[in-house]
Amino acid sequence: MKTRNIKVLIIEDSEDDFSLLLRELNKGIYNIEYSLVVDAAGLRNALSTKWDLIISDYSLPGFTGKDALEICNEKEVDIPFIMVSGIVGEDIAVDMMKSGAKDYIMKGNLTRLLPAIGRELEDAESRKYRKQAEEALLINEKLYHNLFNQASEGLVLLTTEFEIADVNHAFAEMHGYSIEEIKKIDLNKLEVRKASSYAVKEEIKKWVDGGDVDRFEMEHYHKDGHIFPLSITLSRINIGTPFYLLFYQDITKRKESEAIVQKRMADLEWFNNISVGRELKMVELKIEINELLKKMGEEKKYEIHL
Repeated sequence: MKTRNIKVLIIEDSEDDFSLLLRELNKGIYNIEYSLVVDAAGLRNALSTKWDLIISDYSLPGFTGKDALEICNEKEVDIPFIMVSGIVGEDIAVDMMKSGAKDYIMKGNLTRLLPAIGRELEDAESRKYRKQAEEALLINEKLYHNLFNQASEGLVLLTTEFEIADVNHAFAEMHGYSIEEIKKIDLNKLEVRKASSYAVKEEIKKWVDGGDVDRFEMEHYHKDGHIFPLSITLSRINIGTPFYLLFYQDITKRKESEAIVQKRMADLEWFNNISVGRELKMVELKIEINELLKKMGEEKKYEIHL
């Protein structure tokens, strides 16, 4: 029962040998669609079509199997090339194999042909899927690098051993460094309190390895010496190889807003304690606090009844 269709390009000048070859091919599980060429010009034209297999005699008038293989190599076609010959010696066969032929079969032993075809078609399929996977990985890596370098948040990429693999421009800029400078710095030294985010405790590592995301805050030193607060998100990603990814956001403005709110709330409490009758001032403070909380994206604290 025929279970697979294949397209075979046959390079052969002998009608008798061609008939024998075709008879052997038809014994297998393949529905054969073939084309016959006898010279270099015919081969070059035929290679514009997609083939599953090339079977070539070695000795043709003014044209050899080695010539045919060289043309295929020049065209960079990834098609299994099997040489079938009745006169080739072992030295020529070895040379053909070194040049890229997948197998050589003597015409007196064509029973080897179908098993060789099956093996080579399977190998070709594996190469195809491997190439597709490699191309997909390359695309993913390029996409990652573009997103990584163009991100507005500071990003640090760590290996699974928590060694620095890469940092982006935003991370360098928020610390006052160029990308070239930041890559030469021990990033642990940027931390005010040596927690350290680059030596994450085992329980946090297990948490993140399980697919969760860890968020925390810490303070870093700027190049000019001042200290600024950061919100950090740690997650595990896979871009062909597993990594840990740290997102850094400068939260200086948020902290400043929080400090203003806390100051206003303290003022309110103070006024409330010493001036119960000063309702108007208290209302003004409550409105101001509500507005500040709104700007921070939080819900208002006080209901105002005028």
